[in-house]
Amino acid sequence: MRWYQHLFWRIFGAVWLVSMFGILVSLVLFLAFSDLYQENAITQERAQSTARELINDYEHGTPRERLGGHRLPIWIYSVKDNDFIYGEKRTQDRELAEFDVTAYDGDRYKVFYPKTRTARLVDRLVGFVLSFQVLWVLAVSFLSSMLVTWIVVRPINILRSFVRHLYLKRNLSTRAEGKVVERRDELGELAREFNSMADYVEQTLDTQQRLLQDVSHELRAPLARLQAAAGLAEQRWGVDDKSLQRILRECGNLDALISEILSLAREAQEMADSPQESVTELLEQSIEEAQILGPNHSFSLVTSELRADANISREPLQRILSNLLNNAINHTSEGTAVTVSASSSAHTLKLVVSDTGDGVAPELLASLAEPFRRGKSSKGYGLGLSIVARAAERVGGSVIFTSPEGTGLRVEIKLPLATK
Repeated sequence: MRWYQHLFWRIFGAVWLVSMFGILVSLVLFLAFSDLYQENAITQERAQSTARELINDYEHGTPRERLGGHRLPIWIYSVKDNDFIYGEKRTQDRELAEFDVTAYDGDRYKVFYPKTRTARLVDRLVGFVLSFQVLWVLAVSFLSSMLVTWIVVRPINILRSFVRHLYLKRNLSTRAEGKVVERRDELGELAREFNSMADYVEQTLDTQQRLLQDVSHELRAPLARLQAAAGLAEQRWGVDDKSLQRILRECGNLDALISEILSLAREAQEMADSPQESVTELLEQSIEEAQILGPNHSFSLVTSELRADANISREPLQRILSNLLNNAINHTSEGTAVTVSASSSAHTLKLVVSDTGDGVAPELLASLAEPFRRGKSSKGYGLGLSIVARAAERVGGSVIFTSPEGTGLRVEIKLPLATK
């Protein structure tokens, strides 16, 4: 997310622009009309003063031809003489204002003078826009908009941090707390609704986990009795009985299924207090165990880009590698090469487990992390890769499944390393 896409900057920009625009337009209109009125009043006063001075000189027989200095240009028309006594005849291309003046002897005169020019008003408005007052208005609107936005966005960010902690850390006991929950507005209601939702989700998942554990444990007892009965039957009828061999095989499959379900159900509890161990040692142990379980497969370990001092929680890495290597053993033919490559950065471990088997159909790749998802020719139960994905996500890691054409399955895992 880029900086301008954050809610804070969107709200701030909208509030600031609207407030600033409204304040500036109001001030400009007020100053424009007040300055125009004041300017016209001053100009008219100057014109009246100048006109009385010129008319007085004219009445005393000493008319002037022009005014000195930067005096206001005016035109004086004598009603009695029907002619201009000062200034050239008024031209029609100038917009003039007028007023009447009565001399001491009763003669009437009309005085014309130029109205306030719009250009001067525009210059004054431009000067106002660049003045300290406008900068002060911008600063005040900026700070007030920042304050309003902070008041609105801060509790949202606090609630967002609780949500991120619940999702990334997989800590279902996370709840919103503090002043954000005590608020009596819509944001407080949202925080309390979040807590209610988290309570419901935690209770639902705990119930599901307990159900899986209880069912698996309950299945273990009749399965053990069934295996004992099959063992007695084997002693009586011999090991060559096909029906008995099928019973024993199905009992083994059922026992493996129950073990995987229990492993999935106990996943969160087993990872909570997992000790930190060397990544290199854990990788070597996993490869050794895989070689025992799959003696007809070829296993190789590449750790050239792995730091020697890299440590990680034992349980998630062991569970991930065990399930991935067992998956390769059970779902590829004998002689398949399985490679485990490990590399590390400052805080992240990257594992790539790949094989040279037949690979996975493209339509199944996106759903390999779902429980009980398997291909048509698969002999497993579809739980191994689901356990891998959940174990990685529970510690803040990620898993990517790919199967390039002509090669086998490639699994890329990223896990956070232990902090020193």
